[in-house]
Amino acid sequence: MKINRRGLRRLIIETVTSPLRGCETCNLEVAGCHLSAEIASTPSQRKTGLMNRDRMEADTGMIFVFPRQMHHSFWMKDTRIPLSIAFIDKTGKIDSIHDMSPHSLNNASSRILVPYALEVNKGWFDENDVRVGDSVTNLPDWKLSS
Repeated sequence: MKINRRGLRRLIIETVTSPLRGCETCNLEVAGCHLSAEIASTPSQRKTGLMNRDRMEADTGMIFVFPRQMHHSFWMKDTRIPLSIAFIDKTGKIDSIHDMSPHSLNNASSRILVPYALEVNKGWFDENDVRVGDSVTNLPDWKLSS
């Protein structure tokens, strides 16, 4: 099959902007709701996160897995899509949920030491009646991340 320049460009853009662009994923259960999440477990993946994307499909997200429990903080400097973030403790309990606006330099921070942060489309937690204290299951092992 022959692909012209325009077709190749479209294929590259679709691959780069795909909400689940070939990275390892997991199927999380968040307070009984199912969510497909890209796993960001390396320093490079965590640094890039969902930056420079124009959209994210419904019921998808990104789970940030850190090598140890810490106070974590996120901002939206180069992120174009509105997101909500939940900080999750080692038992899978949601510690806090924050809404974040595109390109904002304001920090959303965990209140306690956590090994996970979960980013989803803004409003997903509210739409699915997910609250602080709810549980997330099927999380990747945080002790194995880089």
